[in-house]
Amino acid sequence: MRYGAIAFDPICGDGTAQAVREAVLAAAVVQALAEGEDAQALATHYHSMLLAAMRRHLKLCAQFYATGGKGAWWQAQLAALAEGFEWCTAALSRLPEPRYELRGLRLVPRETVT
Repeated sequence: MRYGAIAFDPICGDGTAQAVREAVLAAAVVQALAEGEDAQALATHYHSMLLAAMRRHLKLCAQFYATGGKGAWWQAQLAALAEGFEWCTAALSRLPEPRYELRGLRLVPRETVT
């Protein structure tokens, strides 16, 4: 699995909150690794959650860009956002359902979550 970076457009103001969510998730993944959870399953979970966050962010940004006007630049941005959203949707459809859930600051296997 190849990994890359994600960056959030500041137009919707979600970047700071996402950075905190990512940090909490990353710390929970490290803790779960230290407790002996499966490294590949955790990496897939982390990747899936970041991909889902990017998908949500693209949808939020589209709402802002839609109010920008009917000019070519705005329409090109909306088209790029739609393309990114569809790409994320397709990528998520190829991944397994999340196997973990955050409980407080800990990542817990879903089958044990009550």
